[in-house]
Amino acid sequence: MKCLKCGKELPDHAKFCFSCGAKQEVFTEPEPEPVYEMPEEDFDKTVVLSDLTKTVEESLPRFCPYCGAENDEDAVFCCVCGKSLTGVNDAYSGADSYDTGGYDGSGYDIGSYDGNGYDGGNYDTGSYDAGGYTDESSYGTKKVKAAKASKPPKSPKPPKASEKMKKRSTGKFIGFAAGGLVLAAAIVFAVIKLVGGASGGADSYVNYVKSNQLISIDTDARKRNPIPYGEVFGNDYYNSIVTYSDDGKYMYYLSGGGSDGYQLNAVKTGRGAEDAVKIDSSVIQYWVLKSGKDVVYLKDDVLYKNDLDGNKEKIASNVYLAFVDSNGKYVMWSEAVNESYTYYYRTLDLKSEKVKLFDNGYVVYNSEDFQKLYATIDQSLYCIENFDKKQEIASSAIFLGVDKNGDMYYTTLSQNKVTASDLVNDDMAEKDAAMQEPVIEDFVKTELENGPDGLEKVETTDYDAYYAARNEYDEKQSRDRLRAQLAENSVDAGVRNLYVYKNGQSELISENVTYDSTFDNGLLIYKKADELPKVNISEINYVDDVVANYTEKMEQSASIWMYCGGVSYNLEKNMAIQVVFHDSDNHKGYLAAYEENDSEDVEDNFVNLCLYEFDTAGESTLTKIAENLASVEGIFGGNIYYISDEKDGSGDLYCGETLVDSDVGTYTVNAVEGTSLVSYAADVDDSRLSFTLKTFDGKESKKIADDVSMYKFMDDEKTALLMKFSTGYGGDLKIYTGDKELKSVDKAVSYIVGGRTVYHD
Repeated sequence: MKCLKCGKELPDHAKFCFSCGAKQEVFTEPEPEPVYEMPEEDFDKTVVLSDLTKTVEESLPRFCPYCGAENDEDAVFCCVCGKSLTGVNDAYSGADSYDTGGYDGSGYDIGSYDGNGYDGGNYDTGSYDAGGYTDESSYGTKKVKAAKASKPPKSPKPPKASEKMKKRSTGKFIGFAAGGLVLAAAIVFAVIKLVGGASGGADSYVNYVKSNQLISIDTDARKRNPIPYGEVFGNDYYNSIVTYSDDGKYMYYLSGGGSDGYQLNAVKTGRGAEDAVKIDSSVIQYWVLKSGKDVVYLKDDVLYKNDLDGNKEKIASNVYLAFVDSNGKYVMWSEAVNESYTYYYRTLDLKSEKVKLFDNGYVVYNSEDFQKLYATIDQSLYCIENFDKKQEIASSAIFLGVDKNGDMYYTTLSQNKVTASDLVNDDMAEKDAAMQEPVIEDFVKTELENGPDGLEKVETTDYDAYYAARNEYDEKQSRDRLRAQLAENSVDAGVRNLYVYKNGQSELISENVTYDSTFDNGLLIYKKADELPKVNISEINYVDDVVANYTEKMEQSASIWMYCGGVSYNLEKNMAIQVVFHDSDNHKGYLAAYEENDSEDVEDNFVNLCLYEFDTAGESTLTKIAENLASVEGIFGGNIYYISDEKDGSGDLYCGETLVDSDVGTYTVNAVEGTSLVSYAADVDDSRLSFTLKTFDGKESKKIADDVSMYKFMDDEKTALLMKFSTGYGGDLKIYTGDKELKSVDKAVSYIVGGRTVYHD
């Protein structure tokens, strides 16, 4: 699907655009994920379990139903009371028998993709019942079916929502009767053990979806026990459905779901779904604030603020887009009014009412703390500082970008009005002015010819010459009509003035700049027409021909310029620029452009995409460092990465001019956060949905694993891998820690939450 506002390609079912942030009105319920059927040979011969329940069962320690003591998994008799443990684990088998707050035999959910990148959050879920959620509260009871020899007491009904919320804040385990006998105590202990014990923090948890369930596992725990959280619908892993607070103490996740949104939940990191607090349902977007205990979310076009104690306050109604600043101090949003947008802001302590910023416009840029905004209002570009000082910069302006210093770049029309005749050279004016309409008599000739009676006068008409003259005159008349039309029609000359706005003032960079300017963090590459060309009237037949011919001539005459740090330099002429990158730390610029070709065949002008390097600290010429370019992957660690000589979506990966590897998939190179490494996918097999995951440290490559379908780097030493994936079955989830032998986590996994994969058309 495409964004309804900017046209950006979006994943199916996206509710917000990741490019412009616009809400998408058209939403289709995602198709349910195919039900996994375990191969017959994988079933337990004694007790038949669903794949998911079996995973949980096998991870549980064996607890005595008589005294509650923990025993080894293979224990036959209790180590404390000596009673038989035969059949104890059967008490946890079956979809209706064991419920950790999520395994209830139904599926789970995933949030819908919101490409805005808001905390991985921007989703939500509908209410789910994990075998214990019986009301709108956040807690549920544990249902356990014991062995026939010792049937435990039934769990009581859960307390009221208000009572549970109050008890939840104490940090005590809720869900069992106070006098729940010894077995109840054993079960409480079992749940505590289930959530993992010692943890390496939020970064140690890998979240994934299996059999439509959201599951979390602490990879640093001695026993990696799965913690289920709820149903997830669909198969959308592009944006995380799980968000952790900044301090890692709280986990926010989405469950349920539908066309109206999803259920938003919060839980202490490492705790299970039975300890989770339901924030709200029908949520489509959310932001976790700095406190970790407060969250802002959008529901039914209404903005709310909520906390883990159930205090819910409405911020605004009729909300179209919303934004929260990096400090969690302000919320800004737009409201749609009569096909235009009005922007407001409010402090998140909600001690003051909303304040209107402007009508009939939209924000094109905001600093992370919202202290500086650039907005287009009534077709003019404005700067707004501290939500107060508003200054008009220019009218009919096109916003280009903002550098790391906060300086803003834009273009304006060179002239308010240009007629088509201003772009035309009338090379036929003198000839047409002297031309008279031909008459047939002017083409009659009288000649003497021999006749029966001697010489006779004979009149002949030169029709060829007459019709040639008539055609010329008709063309002259067409040009006269064209001249009148050219004078009446306004056109875009295709050139603008280029400015930088800094320190409250606009500075002219260049006049006569073409539209194809490219910008990256303070580096501008633009085309400048040294002289505005004109189109001969003899070369055109219609007004529409003017702009096309004019643009072609201007492209041929324009030169390429670079602007950076207040200085412009001429680089080269006649290049079709595709993209530009700026390594500001090392004062290096890179641009990809098609090599100049004099061929009259347009197709031949776009056959060799080249990569050029140049110095941004002083006047410099372009140095070609690569040909037959397939993709520019980015700048990582001060080095430019690119792929050339592509075939079937893969090619040779280079770091600068150093060959890193071959058969590397395009657009698969990424920085490994917190390290100096980059990762990439080699040997991509689209038919098997797999690739070889590798890393590069600037000197040598290292293979992580073969047959990878999805991955997520958890830290510099640990990587979650989804391997041997098939559409009907899922894949094996494993952990790479630097050893040759991978650590198995689970099977039949649908995807890793927040994981990366490889796509080829």
